[in-house]
Amino acid sequence: MLTIELIETIARLNRMRIPEPMTHAKGAGAHGVFIPYMSMKEYTKACFLQDSNIETPIFVRFSRMMGRAGSADTIRDVRGFFVKFHTREGDYDLIGSHIPIFYIRDPQKYPNLISALSPCPQTNIRDPERLWRFVAENPESMHMITWLYSDLGTIKSYRTMEGHSVHTYVWQNVKKECFWVRYHWKPLLGTKEISRQEAEFLAGFDPDVASRDLSDSLREGKKIYYELCVQIIPTIQETENELSILDPVCIWPESLVPLVRVGKMIIFRGVNNYHEEVEKAAFSPGNLIPGIALSPEPLLLATVFACMDGQRYRLGVDASNVNIESSIDGIRILDAVREKGEVNNNQLALRLQSMSSQEKKCLIDNMVEDMLFIDEGIQKTIVGYLKDVDLEVGASLEKWLSL
Repeated sequence: MLTIELIETIARLNRMRIPEPMTHAKGAGAHGVFIPYMSMKEYTKACFLQDSNIETPIFVRFSRMMGRAGSADTIRDVRGFFVKFHTREGDYDLIGSHIPIFYIRDPQKYPNLISALSPCPQTNIRDPERLWRFVAENPESMHMITWLYSDLGTIKSYRTMEGHSVHTYVWQNVKKECFWVRYHWKPLLGTKEISRQEAEFLAGFDPDVASRDLSDSLREGKKIYYELCVQIIPTIQETENELSILDPVCIWPESLVPLVRVGKMIIFRGVNNYHEEVEKAAFSPGNLIPGIALSPEPLLLATVFACMDGQRYRLGVDASNVNIESSIDGIRILDAVREKGEVNNNQLALRLQSMSSQEKKCLIDNMVEDMLFIDEGIQKTIVGYLKDVDLEVGASLEKWLSL
């Protein structure tokens, strides 16, 4: 006979799992603190950056962008690097990834990008031609490809992975002076990637290797240190033509905008309940505090809605307490670049020039492995993009694809 207690238990089991998010479904989380090295009040009135004696509790979530539950941690993908600062003025979410740029700048293209990165709807199996067709049709994505298809695209430890805000934000101080800012997390253990071959081996041998590494390290009492650095540009400052301030497809070259060391994050405790602490963690770039605002970057503003709406769907209407300040009086709305195509080529050329011969060899090898059996027209388009900026690299890809 069914009892009330059994019925209630079954009902709780049926409701225990919540819908997976569209992206960054598989991840790992941990707790720690953030401590600034010095006051940043010259640039922002954000409360947790005013005094080097302030310790702000944080929760960090690492993830794979397109990784579903049960997928392998080492597969080539973008990794999420999300940090929630529990400040005295509310929660501030800093959302980023381990690659400093993104595929696109136009939010209208986002649905097609997610479709291209997702399994084929007929077979539910990844079809590489879907992504390469998208790249061929959207040449601004080529810059991202040179990062993703380097060995940076395959990692096995979150403890040796960088994080970048990708998007541009605004800082404002008490004098109402405003600054464009981008964030960068640097692991004090140093960075480390793995080859495609090791990634494929680990995907079968230990698909949870990155999550396990984080959990085991914290359980053994090891602390994990990350340094927060920022790039800062006054909003009234004119910039070089090749620097696009509000373009997530472009990096800010450190030669033009040096890194400023802000503080360190110390991760020292894992989670007690993955479902409650990690799966239910709601992050959004719209979770802001005074002194930090969203820039008018279109993709960033679209991401705010995507995160908030996803949380409402998964966790209910009261999932997050969002405090959005999307603009600040006095900032100069700008388009720092006239010709987007020229910027794409400049950034792609600089990226390839910065790579060593071995890094270029790995890039070509990884691209060939993924492109070998796709449509020849798409192959020729990708080769053409590379030849436009680096004839040697483009010719190498052309040779290995037997075009």
